Parts: sequence; structure tokens; C-alpha cells
Amino acid sequence: MRKSDISVCIPTYNSERTLRACLDSIFRQTVKPKEVLICDGGSTDKTLEILKDYPVKIVATNVKGVGSARNVLTSAASGKIIAWIDSDVVIPTNWLEVREKIHRERPEIDCLSNLTGFVDMKEAIERSKIPIALEKIVLGTSEKISQSALTMKKEVIQKAGGYDPLIEWGEEWDLRIRLFRIGAKLYRTETPLAYHIRSERFLKRTQKFLLHDLRPRDLIFAGNFVCFLSKYGPWYIKHNPRHFVTFLLRIWLLYSLLAIIILPGPALISLLLAVLTNLAACKIHHKTLRLGFLSDQMLKALGEHRNLFRSIIYKRKHHKVKP
Repeated sequence: MRKSDISVCIPTYNSERTLRACLDSIFRQTVKPKEVLICDGGSTDKTLEILKDYPVKIVATNVKGVGSARNVLTSAASGKIIAWIDSDVVIPTNWLEVREKIHRERPEIDCLSNLTGFVDMKEAIERSKIPIALEKIVLGTSEKISQSALTMKKEVIQKAGGYDPLIEWGEEWDLRIRLFRIGAKLYRTETPLAYHIRSERFLKRTQKFLLHDLRPRDLIFAGNFVCFLSKYGPWYIKHNPRHFVTFLLRIWLLYSLLAIIILPGPALISLLLAVLTNLAACKIHHKTLRLGFLSDQMLKALGEHRNLFRSIIYKRKHHKVKP
């Protein structure tokens, strides 16, 4: 079987439930990857034991933070193209062959991402055995990156400065901003070409209303508007005004709740208005009404403070004193 010049890179952390399906889909490809590299974040389940059954190279373990893991993998990759595949994603049998063909015929493409469908384990395994129909692929320029399954030129990642180790959630968004600023060509296909493995309970609930599977910890990590603002300045507000509005709404919600201790009357009125405004924003943006959006906003508001404090400590720790 012919080898490609694509390095498959997979960050893992407690991935035992989905890892075999992911790796089976990779080693079932019609074109072999140049290498399959793993960076583990300190898994406490059977992830590392499972990896022993596959011809993969574990480049590092106990690497904290997905941004740091992706930087380690980028440095270790020897292929000109890096295929990022999350450990809970499966790919069709000719995914690498199709990617290689597109990058060869369209050398201007620096990053190629696609939609990922949400399926249960059984359907994921079945779909991973079905090749991609080339006639269904329609490429277009995009301002988004779907990090769960994409291919990107290694030199472009390095030119953009790699992934920010401070960003613990949304690292692809931060990289996308810097790719945008250096003029990288981002393309995307709206056809699902990879599949996220999700529980049946999650899939059933998504049929009724918007739901994510983020843990409270992840939501706190996702409260990172202040970090983006401190990093990119006022330009970021102009670049992404929606994030700015969402930030204001979540801060309004949090401080209205905290103010009840000091000014219960005015604070209750403010809190009621904040709740209604946040729900209206949820309805406008997500096209549905979800009460859980309020708890999401509260956790992200807490995360804004936590992540700003963490950013200040990090910058002071790594600040180089000029002689």
C-alpha cells in the first residue's frame, strides 16, 4: 500500500472508549499515513494500554493542555501535511487519499477542514468502512476551522506561531485568528467527511433541543474572551463582535447575581433583565431556547476571571527581564 506524506497527529486523554474505533479507521485507509503520532495528556484509564496494540509513536505523555499537545505533535511530525484527528473521531476508508489528492491538485490550500457528523459507536464503525463519494465534495473558502478532523500544512502552523498553550478550550479558534492575519488560505467542505462518536443519550436529546456535551470544567475553560482581548487588543472586538456581546451578557448575569448581597432590590431587577436578555440572545443565535444556556454563561463568566488570572501569572512567570 502506498504511503502518503501526511503525518496523522492525535492528542489523547482518557480516550479508551473511542480510541480503538479511531485508530482502526486510520489503519484501514486506502493510502497509508507517513506516521501516526500520539501525545497523551496524562490518561488514567486504559488509553496507553490500547496504544500498545497499534503501530503508533507516542511522542510524549503527561502534556497538560491540548494547545501544548498540538505543539509537541507539530514539532515531531515529519510530513509536510499534518492530519489532526481527535481520538473520538473516525474517518472513512479513503479520507487520507482524498485529502492527499486535494492538496496536490490545489496547492494554494493551507488548511482543509470539514463538518463532522455526530453518531453512536455502532454507526461510526459502519460509516468508517464506507469510502467518500468524490462527487459529493464541494470546496469553498471558510473563516472557520473544525479541528476534530482536518489537514493543514506544517509550515503554515509554524509560520502562524503554533498553538497557544494558554488556551485550554478553543485552541483552533485562536490559531484561526493568526492564520487569518498571515493570509493563510482556509478551505472547508460542508459535507460531513468524518464522524464524532457520541452516546445514544446525547444523540436522542439533540433531536429535541440544542445540547452540548461539555463538562463544567470545559465551560470554565471556554470563558476566554478577556484572554483574546488582551492578546489581540480592540481589533478582536471588531473581528468578532458576537463574542464581545456574549461576554457582556455573561458578565452582566454574574455580577447581577453577586450584587444581590449588597443591593437586593436593584440587583433582582438587573438579574431578571439579564436572564431575559441572555435567553433572547440564545434564541437569536442558536435558533432555539435553552434554559441551560444560563448556566453555561455563568460558568464561562467565572472562567473569564479564572483565565485572566492564569494569563497574568503565566506572563509574569515567562517574562524575560532585559539586562
